Amino acid sequence: MKRFFPSPVSSISLIALIIIILACAGGDWGEQEAKTAFFSQSVMIEDQKDEALQPFFRIVTEPFYGNQTEDYSNIHLFNDINISEWKDYLGKEINEQEINQLLYSSTLEEIDHLIFYIKDNKYAKIPAALKAYSITKMVDKTKAKNFLYYLGFAKRCEYVSAKEYDYWDYQEGNLDEHLSDIKFYEDQISGGNKLLKNVRDKFLKERYYFQLCRLYYQKALHIDQDFASCVEMYYNVRDSFSVSKSMEYRTMGYAAAALYKQKAYARANYLYALIYDNYPEMSTIAQYSFHPQEEADFKQALSYAKNNREKEALWHLLGIYGDEFRAIKAIYALNPKSDLLSLLLVRYVSTLEEETLAARENAQNDYSYIPDVYINGGVDMEALNTIQAIADKGNTLKPYLWDLSCAYMYILRSESAQAVNYFQKAKNNASGNQLVQEQIRLLSLIGSINERTAFTTKEEDKLLADMDWLYNEDKHKDLIVDDAQYFVRRKLSSLFLQQGEEEKAMCMVNYSIPGYYYDIAKMDKMIAYLQRPNLSKFERLMVGMYEYSKDDLLEAEAVRYTYDGKIEAAIAKMKLSENGQFGLQGDPFEAHVYDCHDCDHQQHGFKYTKLEFLEEMKVRLNNIAKKPDYNTYMELGNAWYNISYFGNARYFYDNGITGTDTYGTFFFPLKDEYWNQTNGYNDFIFDCSKAEKYYNLAASITNDPEKKAECTFMAAKCEQNNYFTHKEPKDNRDFKAGVYFKKLKTDFRNTQYYKEAIAQCGYFETYVKRGR
Repeated sequence: MKRFFPSPVSSISLIALIIIILACAGGDWGEQEAKTAFFSQSVMIEDQKDEALQPFFRIVTEPFYGNQTEDYSNIHLFNDINISEWKDYLGKEINEQEINQLLYSSTLEEIDHLIFYIKDNKYAKIPAALKAYSITKMVDKTKAKNFLYYLGFAKRCEYVSAKEYDYWDYQEGNLDEHLSDIKFYEDQISGGNKLLKNVRDKFLKERYYFQLCRLYYQKALHIDQDFASCVEMYYNVRDSFSVSKSMEYRTMGYAAAALYKQKAYARANYLYALIYDNYPEMSTIAQYSFHPQEEADFKQALSYAKNNREKEALWHLLGIYGDEFRAIKAIYALNPKSDLLSLLLVRYVSTLEEETLAARENAQNDYSYIPDVYINGGVDMEALNTIQAIADKGNTLKPYLWDLSCAYMYILRSESAQAVNYFQKAKNNASGNQLVQEQIRLLSLIGSINERTAFTTKEEDKLLADMDWLYNEDKHKDLIVDDAQYFVRRKLSSLFLQQGEEEKAMCMVNYSIPGYYYDIAKMDKMIAYLQRPNLSKFERLMVGMYEYSKDDLLEAEAVRYTYDGKIEAAIAKMKLSENGQFGLQGDPFEAHVYDCHDCDHQQHGFKYTKLEFLEEMKVRLNNIAKKPDYNTYMELGNAWYNISYFGNARYFYDNGITGTDTYGTFFFPLKDEYWNQTNGYNDFIFDCSKAEKYYNLAASITNDPEKKAECTFMAAKCEQNNYFTHKEPKDNRDFKAGVYFKKLKTDFRNTQYYKEAIAQCGYFETYVKRGR
């Protein structure tokens, strides 16, 4: 026998207790959502009835939470329905606010006061607030009393049937004491049956049936496992429901859960199908609880169906749970115009899409967050032939949906020429449906782009309108196109690369050429391309999609030149970029024992722009070229230190092209798996070797022990930072003392600076205390 799926332990309690929908379960649960999607399941929506099916769209990680309350509890799911039904029963003499108050806030004592007062308006113990209730003034006092008698009974049932528990806490102490009190159940069931004998009103009878059926279920669940009493109670009264659908199907839900507990899976699933198809307010609960264990169970459930509609509902639920294609064929054979086919079809197409579209990282380990998507052509011909045959007959409720699906299946087979006629049929059959028209245009574009092996300038004008539409959000307000945009960019970038058009490829996908921004010559070519006066309309569109501007490129070149030590070249580039006027907080020529960037920023504010900083660097370099000077060497050392990741001016290297932020933490430390795979060329931001060089030069031209101590400690910081950024991942040491810590301790222990270093640097203090 074929086993469908293992049953979740909690699936029964969902519909039985009407208490909670767990926040981490569902028939459609999976490890992740599909990475890429071009097909919108919303194309099936034409009216409110269709909209109600949205919770059942195929979204792998979130089955149907969209229409539930925030805490996923359904204890209040029926409040509005309940209030509305009581309002209709009690009439205009009592408003909804008062009904709500009585149903959900009143106490048993208050209910008793109201009953006594309605029986005898001379009853003196009633509080003034209750006396003012409209129900005390109802003309039909019998109806008012019947409502209150029932309400008192229902309030007592709430002790076991409608309490909110923390279902993440499985401790017994979290449950109400009545749950395990056999006498409580027996008294309530006995009392309910006595009250029921005197009830003639069908509306009230149905509510007593519901309460009693629920009590039988709760008693079985928590006391004696006698689920047969719940089932028997339901089948004795099921034909009596004619007034309230909520009572009919909520009661049916408890019976279904009891049957499931008895392992009468076929009968339970049959009831779940009835609930799903006839009472939308419980459709998600019913779908969640529907669970055939074996093929035989499902066939037996089908045998209980009284008509084709009930069979359709069973097949529909089976399709949602596990096999849309099989269910589509079965329902179509029963009723080609069934309204239950549309959801299964869009779910099935979405499933095919997940299987057929593959997302991969490209061979160069590009992490630009644009998936490299390709169509693997894996749609099964039997599936395509079946959908195509139905589309050709045109006898379904929504023929355009089948034409559209057939066309897309051809696209997924990389046979776009075969899709054209079906797209046209869908377009004609859904001429007034904007979403469908947009979907046709999108899928047609995907098909056209997917099968291209080259892209010439002659073809640009043909594609221009579609590209402009695709990347202009105002032109497709009803359609989500993110994945399609990525796909088109990837594909065009790949074609341009094959044709040697690097600038176009980079406009489409910014990191399609690994290491492109290592090469200043390449960046110069990109700048020249962006400024070309004779760009075609299509090229202008691509340039507009390019992530960076001329100023960004020039600034990136200036940054590269700076860290290469080519300050004059850096200045020349920075002067051409408006980004050179961005300010640097703090004083980059100043450094301290303890790095406190915020302190420096607060003290100095914006002291230099990026360009001014470079120009000041040039002045100092020219000065020491003429005459070496301790202070100038120290300022240059500080400058190189501060424009590294560790300094107060690291905003200097902040540029989208270098792929860093002002904190640089995204790439830290160097020696990890991610770093080794990605933008390793950014390691210059962690390099303190130039700072170390200038600190040593400063130390070499002074005889002052205090100054030498300062130079040594600053060089030690550079040495320590090099350790941090290059240590192996398994190295768990906080720091590693090098030559400079040793030199500072050996040669400068009598200086004041030595004492300051111990006071302010925990690493150095630890090193000194260890004695090594």
